Amino acid sequence: MGNLADAMTPAYRVLGVLEAGQVAGALYPVLNDRLTPEFESEDGDANSSFEVRGIYLRDIQDDKLHIVNGSGDLKATLWISDQRLVLVCPNYDKVRWDAGNNFGVMQWGLSIELTDHVASKIYHRVRSRNKAMATHLYFPWIASVMWSNDRGRKNPPTLRIEVVRNLTTGQKQFFLEIGLPSGTDAGAIAQCLLRRIGRWYLDGPLDLNDKGVTAMTELANVGALPRPAEGSLSFHKIPTSYSVSATTIPAALAVKAAETHKAAAEKRAAAERGRERALVFRTRSAESLPPSELVTVPEAGADKYESPLGVLVESTKRLWPVASEELRFHAWGQLRCSVRVDDTGAPSRSSEKVVPLCQGIGQLLVTDQRIALAVTQGISAAGGVAPRGPVMFIVVMPIAEVTSIEMAPATDVPGHVGPDLVIKPKDSGWGAIWISSVGAELKNTADKWVAERKEGDLGEIATRLSAMVSKPSARPVSSLSDEAAT
Repeated sequence: MGNLADAMTPAYRVLGVLEAGQVAGALYPVLNDRLTPEFESEDGDANSSFEVRGIYLRDIQDDKLHIVNGSGDLKATLWISDQRLVLVCPNYDKVRWDAGNNFGVMQWGLSIELTDHVASKIYHRVRSRNKAMATHLYFPWIASVMWSNDRGRKNPPTLRIEVVRNLTTGQKQFFLEIGLPSGTDAGAIAQCLLRRIGRWYLDGPLDLNDKGVTAMTELANVGALPRPAEGSLSFHKIPTSYSVSATTIPAALAVKAAETHKAAAEKRAAAERGRERALVFRTRSAESLPPSELVTVPEAGADKYESPLGVLVESTKRLWPVASEELRFHAWGQLRCSVRVDDTGAPSRSSEKVVPLCQGIGQLLVTDQRIALAVTQGISAAGGVAPRGPVMFIVVMPIAEVTSIEMAPATDVPGHVGPDLVIKPKDSGWGAIWISSVGAELKNTADKWVAERKEGDLGEIATRLSAMVSKPSARPVSSLSDEAAT
């Protein structure tokens, strides 16, 4: 919508010729019958106004400032409110314009390019009444503020305001140069403007990080500005700014900020619901066979999470064996685990109903003491698992509970014809772990996991796993009840 709004707005030239009451889009002010700005409630009550003697619009050509148009004879009034500066010049049609007498300001519905004084006089005769040349620059648009001292009639006290417009050809910098009557303290006006810009960012709709708050607090409390060197302007860069656009006026930024806040609140609420669901599931999972857990993945750089099920989880969703166990096999693929439950959904050894505990893409980790399955994308009894989401679902079966690892010729996985590798427990109430495919086997080298990108042969893997599981462990095997209690 913002791009469409900009596309429907007349070409932006900073200064525009406006009729009283004309609404020319978000990029220009609205003037009343007295040709003064129609202020909004967000402008505040204490709007400062200053007399202006001369206006120039500059851009950059060949890395140098260039006069687009302007005149030292233009008389105007400058207002500084709580959210913008507004400049209104009623006598734009009665002065001699500099830069080759070029008058290129915007005339709505008519672009006038007059190159000599005679043409300018013709334009004077057809000029409509009750118009003024005007601009407004909202604080988010202002990229820098410059000012200079009184340097004589040809170089009066000056403010120079930088704004940027994003065009298809790249960024376009404009500099609005405002001349002030001799003796005016341009530094004090620049200080007033900078302080108001800082306060707007602190009080406005945008969320600032700690660095931004510090920078804008300093701007809101900036002291008397140092005098510029002779023949130059002092320069003060605004810590952040936005390109001129209908989508970057304060009202539009407020709407965007509200949308962002709403989205963030919804995300927090969803995360909270997920945590609550995980707590409920973890409470019930102590009764489930095999034991399972919905794990919240650690943040990047944080220590690995040690699950009470006897495995470690790092921020990349990678499973690791605990230090006391010997790694025997690690791979990823399409995994599924089923469990027997009664009609209430609570796991039970006596029930005849078998339902999926989890199904999707994940990892299979085998140590000398347990088989762990982690689904990182799919479904689980505790809810969906998104590939880039904050949770993963873990199921663990102690080696002592495994009765066989073999190939099954048929499967009930939708869209999959089999065969599958099946890990069966001694107690049929535990259900079974099914491996539909192995996409890559994972090897640990120098404390890092490396994937061997090849499609695994399930029959060969079943043979290897069966041998691994039957191999006696040199370490004592903890009972499941002892592990769950830790």
